[in-house]
Amino acid sequence: MPIFKPSSFSRFFIWPSLSLLTLALTPGYAQVFAQADSPIAPNAEITLPLVLEAAKTGQEMSLKDYEGHTLLVDFWASWCGPCRASFPWMNKMQAKYKDENFKVVAINLDVRPELAYAFLEQIPAEFDVLLDEKAELPDAYNVIGMPTSYLIDKEGRLRAQHIGFHDSKLDEYEAGIKALLAE
Repeated sequence: MPIFKPSSFSRFFIWPSLSLLTLALTPGYAQVFAQADSPIAPNAEITLPLVLEAAKTGQEMSLKDYEGHTLLVDFWASWCGPCRASFPWMNKMQAKYKDENFKVVAINLDVRPELAYAFLEQIPAEFDVLLDEKAELPDAYNVIGMPTSYLIDKEGRLRAQHIGFHDSKLDEYEAGIKALLAE
């Protein structure tokens, strides 16, 4: 059962109604897929600017820099309402599991970084935020809605995906994190 369906990031902007329909019909982390059934996270070597406290740091990072950690990688944009709701929860998960080699990495897809900075001034991130102004990663990850999040295991494999952010699924989202941390 594949969890990563073919799509194009540009479709999200061209056919928003199609993406919103997909978003409405997509479940959260129904399960964490077995490592043997999971692909390696694509383009993990691409470096992106790191943002701290709503400003670029001059430092760049890639997902490879997080090897050995369980990751929640979240693709988001400043205009996304559900993204606003997800940041406090991701802050909570980062704080709760940081001592267990867990990291949240949010990848912003705004074309203009100042939009991400304004968002982060209103809703601070207590985790790493990377800027993908050139949209180098969304096609590789088949991002079709905002936010789209992936759980990546310590060996760099995509183990779960959810599209959107639903308060009713917070226990499922956290259960996915716990399952990977227990491996």
